[in-house]
Amino acid sequence: MAATLKQLETKAAGVLAVALPLSLVIFTYEREIVPLYASGPTLYLLDKVVMTAMLLSSLQPFRIPLKWNLLATALALTLAPNATYWVAVKTAKIKDPVLGPAITHAAVLGPLAFLLTTFVAEMDDPDSKVRTLVY
Repeated sequence: MAATLKQLETKAAGVLAVALPLSLVIFTYEREIVPLYASGPTLYLLDKVVMTAMLLSSLQPFRIPLKWNLLATALALTLAPNATYWVAVKTAKIKDPVLGPAITHAAVLGPLAFLLTTFVAEMDDPDSKVRTLVY
């Protein structure tokens, strides 16, 4: 019973450690892209892109080691402000109020949500031999 409670506490701490930064990333991303596209087109596919990235992180067939996930997350978070601006500027030239934000969400926010939620997906079954990929 004590081991199960400890596992649940560890899992809850991991979920909180990912949920808070992910909500902050989504909040800042939305505030950065709304002046360019307005709130309607920005919010139209935002939740769908985030949910798809989260679903893909839990359904991926291979295990991403923690050090590579941390490195990729750090790089993505470092590049995110400039990538958000430049991808949004380039896709705004398409002049499509749905396709422009959708491409921006998929190119910038999708990878960030995927990488951040992979931490929780990997904590779910760390001893699984099926999801292990040897480097």
